[in-house]
Amino acid sequence: MTKKLVWLSSYPKSGNTWLRIIISNLLGEKELDINDLEAMPIASSRYVFEFYCGFNSTNITHDEADQMRPVVNDLFAKDCEEITFRKNHDAFQYLENGQPLHGNPEFYKTIYIIRNPLSIVASLANHNQVSLDRAIEQMNKEDYSLSKTTRKHPGQLRQKLFSWRSHVKSWNENNELEVQTIRYEDIFYQPLETLKKAFTFAGLDFTDKKILDAYDKSNFNEIKQKEKQSVFNEKPPNVASFFRKGQPNSWKEELTQAQAQKVIESNYELMENFGYITPEVLSFAGLKK
Repeated sequence: MTKKLVWLSSYPKSGNTWLRIIISNLLGEKELDINDLEAMPIASSRYVFEFYCGFNSTNITHDEADQMRPVVNDLFAKDCEEITFRKNHDAFQYLENGQPLHGNPEFYKTIYIIRNPLSIVASLANHNQVSLDRAIEQMNKEDYSLSKTTRKHPGQLRQKLFSWRSHVKSWNENNELEVQTIRYEDIFYQPLETLKKAFTFAGLDFTDKKILDAYDKSNFNEIKQKEKQSVFNEKPPNVASFFRKGQPNSWKEELTQAQAQKVIESNYELMENFGYITPEVLSFAGLKK
């Protein structure tokens, strides 16, 4: 069968929103509204969940919602009449009954966006309004989740991320899944080659010019200007702006040697596998290969 649903999966602050903006500029026929990203509801959306379930999701527990999410995701996938992208931050996981949280893998493909974890730290700290050290702790925490509070009910269901390392492995080391992994840094430095690979994988065919035009319209200066004009609805309430720097190597100006060392030592193997361990990186962290 032709898979119409394409998950845009990533650990938070890895470029998911940037890629969605590029896609929206690619598919849209009018000037981009950053609060209208081509109908790409996040996997944890309570609205989508309640649409298919027909009841208020605040009446059930996190675990009960998880048991129903595979059914909801399968129904959503079956309703896709054309290629449809959905944002996702959940790690890939199997529930106690053996079902994948994201539904039957026969119904979807996944574009996985990976980013140098050194770059994620400051962005995550800003987003969560915590210190850099606390952000590193969160990235290394195996039971880390979003929207897990029981005191209030945000617009999203609980999302189990696990650690950065486990999140990356969950999507990239499972033979049951059809996954195309792209690096944030390659979108930045090699946009045409990287985006064309992702879109071809998804089943879309665009000219080089159309891809590059969409990419140029999605540069960070343009996005930040749009955010000033219209508050981005995905921005946490206490954060000055959702879109920060966007530069691949800004971590060099933001992390201490000890902080970089902690990130690298916790994630060395995966960072090496994806090309993030270089002599310069090791030198900055005071480490040897």
